[in-house]
Amino acid sequence: MKTVRQKIAFLAPFHELAETVRKVAEEQDEDIMVFTGVENYPGIDEIEKQGFDAIITRGPMVNMLRSKTNIPVIRCDPSGYDLFKAFAEAKLYDSTIGLITSWQLSFDKAEIENFLDISVWISNMCNNREDIYKEVSSAVSLGIKVVVGGTITAEAAPQFGIRCAKLLTGKETIIESIEKAKETVRVSREKQAEAERLKIILNLEQNGIVSIDEQKIVTVFNSAAEEITGIKKDEIIGKSIEQYLPDSPILENLQTAKSTFGEIVTFDSVKAVNNRVPILVNDRVVGVVSTYQEINKLQEIEAKVRKEIHKKGFVAKYAMDNLFSKSKKFKDTIVAAKQYASTDSTILIIGETGTGKGLLAQGIHLASNRASGPFVAVNCSALPESLLESELFGYEEGAFTGARRRGKQGLFELAHKGTIFLDEIAGTSLHMQARLLRVVEEKEVMRVGGDQMLPLDVRIIAASNQDLRKSSADGLFRPDLFYRLNVLSLKLPPLRERKEDIIHLYRYFLRLMKVSVHTIETILDPYFSQTLSDYSWPGNVRELEHFAEKTAALSRIPSVPLESVKNNLIAELLEEERIENEDNENNGFFVQIGSMEEMEAEIIAKLYRKYRGNKVRLAKQLKISRTTLWKKLDSILNDAKLNEKNNN
Repeated sequence: MKTVRQKIAFLAPFHELAETVRKVAEEQDEDIMVFTGVENYPGIDEIEKQGFDAIITRGPMVNMLRSKTNIPVIRCDPSGYDLFKAFAEAKLYDSTIGLITSWQLSFDKAEIENFLDISVWISNMCNNREDIYKEVSSAVSLGIKVVVGGTITAEAAPQFGIRCAKLLTGKETIIESIEKAKETVRVSREKQAEAERLKIILNLEQNGIVSIDEQKIVTVFNSAAEEITGIKKDEIIGKSIEQYLPDSPILENLQTAKSTFGEIVTFDSVKAVNNRVPILVNDRVVGVVSTYQEINKLQEIEAKVRKEIHKKGFVAKYAMDNLFSKSKKFKDTIVAAKQYASTDSTILIIGETGTGKGLLAQGIHLASNRASGPFVAVNCSALPESLLESELFGYEEGAFTGARRRGKQGLFELAHKGTIFLDEIAGTSLHMQARLLRVVEEKEVMRVGGDQMLPLDVRIIAASNQDLRKSSADGLFRPDLFYRLNVLSLKLPPLRERKEDIIHLYRYFLRLMKVSVHTIETILDPYFSQTLSDYSWPGNVRELEHFAEKTAALSRIPSVPLESVKNNLIAELLEEERIENEDNENNGFFVQIGSMEEMEAEIIAKLYRKYRGNKVRLAKQLKISRTTLWKKLDSILNDAKLNEKNNN
């Protein structure tokens, strides 16, 4: 489907800003019309006539335009970075600088003064041209020789014999304002579409819907209401309901301001269940909404609604094919998971935090014969026991203070005909474990405050980052529940045991984040790659993904070279590794078992990073000569380059 482009007007008060906007529009291929100079700005009528979707401008014009048009007006005032550049330019002329502007700029004055070694005088808030001229005059009287400000300040300064560093809006700020304008237009269009969609829904809705305002005038009357009452909506909308339905009980609710549910009403031969709810604004009744459900259709409609509610939001998104790996351990786990998926037995997944237990559970669900059913996931350790119990098992009306009217279905009920994933199950109390045991054994559940058992057809997958067998032996986890859950078991290896996946996953995450191939390969030189591989990744794949996200964010900052990004990231990993080593009472680190030569190379590489490249210190620690160390390091780095080339 063809994407509709947004048409944007950019009102730029001076030539430099206008030229920057035009360049950005050309680079970004945006439909932006730039108007330069306040005297050349089109009127509101002209802007609306030309069909602009949004307006971008800066300074006092923003509020003025917002008061005169419904077209979204986006602010493009200078950022803190733009202000910093203006101060840096002003410093070329004098170290005491005045800031005179009609904008309310938020910045750390002391930090800028310390960083640039300047003194900043800030004028009072200016509201118009006259205020700005007064403030420039005040600055001169204080002996200030250079000021920072906008168009009017730049115009006034030479008249008082001082210099002005113009506060320009940078390219990044312009791009950000254009993206904000596009997003605002998109949301606005969605709201318009939603309003139109609501009209269609009202007419497609099988329930009759009638709404009146405080003057008893009918404002909504859908097609289903036509069928039930026999009254045409084109006739009744805009008229008093008393003309057509003088005995309608909706008028009582307008007077009493009370809701009515489940009342039976009759229109000729049609019987319907009628609900009426007053519309309250500041405790004042401004109308009533009334719905009508034909009794002979009620059961069918309720069944459809329940089905939609059950499915809403409870969908697995990740198939097992998305879980790729070069590690034999991980591949073996996936093979076993695919075999287990074809059964209906309970599965227990053990793995450290961040290893992908939730993704594996989703993959098992999608590979099972329950794939078309709901997938309901709950983190058992994230909720207090009282809330977890009501969430899992549901509750009846009046079960406790604050309980919802008509009660609430629990997650086990919502998972009926599908799969429920109980993550971090080791975090549950013994009381909760007893309740879970009954559900696992009997495949039935009782709501909180209820008195009857509800049968379930649900497949249970549990997960834990702890050894439940040990927890059972320590009395922290019920052994009978453990054995019920551990019918089929899967163990996900931590990332430090599948080192061959680290670089591959890192590249994958960066590509997902739209980082260019050139940037990725520039960052992933042999030393950086080896550092990634040697780090223990205690947070596993999740930590690696967050690290890739940080890499992507830093690499997009134009003012920071990639070499600096790379060095900062390496320093962060080394610092994390140092802290982890200090926390370890033996101050050791993990070395993968291999040949003596391989283990020696890994030990030297890790110590080299630990001592931050200090070869003298490393040679002393290893009790070998620096010449011998240099030869070994040369061999290790060459091997790293070769491995990197082969991996690519």
